[in-house]
Amino acid sequence: MVRSRHLSTFIDYKNSDYNMVTVEVIAGSTAFTFFSYYFEPSKNIDSDLHKISQVFSSKNLNRLVWRMDSNSKSEFRFSPYSDAGGDKLSEFISANNLFIINVDCGPTFRATQGTSYIDITVVGSELLEDNSSWCLSEIESLSEHVMINFEFCLSTVLRDTSSAPFVIFNTKKANWCRFRKFCLSRMTHIFDILNNCTNSSCLNTVIEELSFVIYQAGLY
Repeated sequence: MVRSRHLSTFIDYKNSDYNMVTVEVIAGSTAFTFFSYYFEPSKNIDSDLHKISQVFSSKNLNRLVWRMDSNSKSEFRFSPYSDAGGDKLSEFISANNLFIINVDCGPTFRATQGTSYIDITVVGSELLEDNSSWCLSEIESLSEHVMINFEFCLSTVLRDTSSAPFVIFNTKKANWCRFRKFCLSRMTHIFDILNNCTNSSCLNTVIEELSFVIYQAGLY
């Protein structure tokens, strides 16, 4: 839920599927990536980390917020012991200059068979000092995972953009061949959605996706 008129939010469908969702939140000319990932316990974590690396290759990780159900354990995340998957995930997080912001408020997963600390929140370097109030919610969840609350103070970004919420590009100096090439490589998915539209909500999705592609192309 986005509650500010100074923020634009787009789902990155190219980097979203059955076990991950990527959302871009834009304040003025500053983009933040919100990424959610579910590690399947039956899969080798190496394939997951390779998949995530492909997503991250096109993102500014300094402004990343990554929420995950890791299905792995690590003493760095308050588990009593580490497993192989937990060690590999910790190495991956460190190698990408990312930071875990979990606080030891108790297990994040609570089931009849036991408890664990498998739900992790990771941020990029530019957001490390802006986060606060990471805690487990007291509100009951329909899941065995406890809901997690945390906040980011982005008042500086919003203040800088409040008087000029729109980005203006100099089209006279644009490289239109480069612009066209960038857009074409990302339009197939949008056309697929448009061809299968059956309601206004679907059309809104097309408009949001097209706007985001044009915005990215302008920054490219």
